[in-house]
Amino acid sequence: NGIAGSYAEYVPLLHIVGAPCSGVQQRGELLHHTLGDGDFHPFYRMSESVTAARAILTAQNACYEIDRVLEVMLTQSRPGYLMLPADVAKKPATPPVNALTIPPFPVNEACLNA
Repeated sequence: NGIAGSYAEYVPLLHIVGAPCSGVQQRGELLHHTLGDGDFHPFYRMSESVTAARAILTAQNACYEIDRVLEVMLTQSRPGYLMLPADVAKKPATPPVNALTIPPFPVNEACLNA
């Protein structure tokens, strides 16, 4: 798929996955985001081998985790994965205190001169 291809080709792609509300997930309701068993995390687990960083966002961790995943994604030039429950998307967020600090991408002089 596109995420695995991006991993193989060192493309920093952010995969944001919309998910049902946190309460629905905690109750294990049977919805299309499960494999029919009430577990909302199989796709999150599957993404582990094709992402540099991933997170399930909560109202408490969203700001930190978004920055962490972006930083790892850009530093390693590999995909990142964020699972965003619908209720978390509606919560107010605190702006980060500092900007992300990403080291500059290395330049391959041989490729530039080819």
